Amino acid sequence: MGEVEKARKDGLELFRTINSIDDAKKNREKMRDAIEDLFRAGAAEMKRSIEESPNMGPEEAMKLVEKFQDDEFLMNEELNTELMRIDLLPGVTDYLGQFESEDEERLNPIIDEFTKPGETLMTIVAGGLVEGMEDVMKEVGGAIGEALGGVAEGMEEVISGAPGEDAIQEPPVEIPWGESFKSEDKNVHSVISKMSTLNVICTAGALEGQKTFIPWSFEGIFSELLKELKESQRAISEDGSSVGEFQERLDQIEKIKLLTLEGLQTEMERISTIPGASEEAIRIRDECMTRAGPHVTEIDRLLKDIRG
Repeated sequence: MGEVEKARKDGLELFRTINSIDDAKKNREKMRDAIEDLFRAGAAEMKRSIEESPNMGPEEAMKLVEKFQDDEFLMNEELNTELMRIDLLPGVTDYLGQFESEDEERLNPIIDEFTKPGETLMTIVAGGLVEGMEDVMKEVGGAIGEALGGVAEGMEEVISGAPGEDAIQEPPVEIPWGESFKSEDKNVHSVISKMSTLNVICTAGALEGQKTFIPWSFEGIFSELLKELKESQRAISEDGSSVGEFQERLDQIEKIKLLTLEGLQTEMERISTIPGASEEAIRIRDECMTRAGPHVTEIDRLLKDIRG
């Protein structure tokens, strides 16, 4: 039994014992631990899958992307049904809602563990696009869209490797690559390069393949900046460091924030012009902004407080 399957099984057994608000109060910590264990197991499986195939190509990487973005990978239907049942128990939603911020703060670092392996996979996929686009297009014509995840209607056929009996192979509509997320400052570029895979999204299929990882990587940039600012503030207030020691980095952080926000807007506007991608591009952009919003507000506040 794999780690994810075991964590899901253990969680399911626990959740099935929750039948009242008293059960929820008694097992609140265990419930939170069960969710955290499931996400840790998922992150570990992603990391292990990459380590076991150090020389994987774009197609293999894309198959892993499809696997990990599947709704059934972590929270399968059976588990979701139990969680929904618990939410409907009298008083439980209001009770658990008291701990929402605390639980989210604990879970966020675990979710961040998905970011690095996710970026690694998308870098491999993007590398295949950059290095082999002409050859791929010559050899398989319009199938490049399916190699990158396919449109939603064809997802099952792509994962199984066998198109449906009545499937019609049509080349995806492509638009030119984007030019955002660039900086001459290497320290700035090294951070915002996490989002650079947006530049090579030129088809609706490619967007479909990255839809799960874009919000994670986008929020992850601001989450990391926020951690760094908090540490800088602590060093100044507790260790006696001077603001001047951090001035250059503070300027870089502000630049990263602006370039990342502007880059997302620019690339999503470009991607939304791809036939069939407009609605999804807008949804992903809005999700990114919603998830990053609190981090950005806190970054602005800390920059102001530290600079004085």
